[in-house]
Amino acid sequence: MSEKKSVAAPGGVKGFLSKAGKSFSAGGIWAKDWAFWAAQKSGRVGFIIATTSIVVLMPLVFEIAREAQVRMTFLFCQSTKISVE
Repeated sequence: MSEKKSVAAPGGVKGFLSKAGKSFSAGGIWAKDWAFWAAQKSGRVGFIIATTSIVVLMPLVFEIAREAQVRMTFLFCQSTKISVE
């Protein structure tokens, strides 16, 4: 009969470093995958907020600017005694 020699995992410092290396590698892969997922989600949320603010807030800004222009025109006409009707 042939005897099979089982290959045992190394022990001591070498075994600890080997296990720690595998653990850090697995943790790094998990962190990379999680960071990629988080970047995708935050990019999507940022895009939605940016486009919504453009669609909702830009007309408001234009309206406020137009109102200020009308007020300035009215004040100018009052100061130069031009009739505004």
